[in-house]
Amino acid sequence: MEEKSKIESVAGSLSTTLVTTGIGVLSGGIASFLPLLTGTLAHGRHVKRIEAAIKDLEESINKQGLRINELTDAQYKIIGDAINCMLSTVDEEKIEYLKRAIRNSFKPETASELEYEAEVLTRTLRDISAKEAKFIVERTHKEETFTDIRIFTEEKQPKPSPSKVSSDGKRHMLTASTVISAPEPYCSLVTRSSLYVYRDEKMKDKINRLLSLNLLRKVETNEKEEIYNFTPIADQIKTLLTEDKDNKD
Repeated sequence: MEEKSKIESVAGSLSTTLVTTGIGVLSGGIASFLPLLTGTLAHGRHVKRIEAAIKDLEESINKQGLRINELTDAQYKIIGDAINCMLSTVDEEKIEYLKRAIRNSFKPETASELEYEAEVLTRTLRDISAKEAKFIVERTHKEETFTDIRIFTEEKQPKPSPSKVSSDGKRHMLTASTVISAPEPYCSLVTRSSLYVYRDEKMKDKINRLLSLNLLRKVETNEKEEIYNFTPIADQIKTLLTEDKDNKD
């Protein structure tokens, strides 16, 4: 019998998991439906993505000389749950982030930092989207870096345009008119290391989602703005999901 790979020894049999996940615990119509999915083109693409991801991880582990038998309980928890999450993920970008989490979890310095938050971190890895992960890791908006987020609670005030003065040569009379520009419908920008959000509903929705994941917390509210900082969990997720330069090809 072929010896299990290092990744399989943490996550269990990949081939069995891919084909039968969920079937054994279900009954009725949905149970009879799930086996049909294994023959679909989508399933084939999914298997190929996972096989490629596992192969890439194996190569990284062998290259770095990482040892499965030396894993702490926290490392085992994060790596095992990240692999199981990867098995059910069809988003290629999220698979890449999960691969980073697995590789980084092997490092002793990362393990000591994340030891007491393994349960929370694995739930976050499961629930976070690839776009949200990118936001947490990069913390940039339009290529500008920020450290906190400020949402204005009042409408952005319109900027008055300069007065225009015209002269009627015949009557020698002066007339003046002022044109008020309309406020921008959506606006978010980075100034002095803060991300300012005015009326950008998509950005506000993203921030609400990050709040629900405990990746942001409100630290101040005043008559003009609400101020949010990244939580310690967000910083640990950033550590887990940041690409290790040594692992780049």
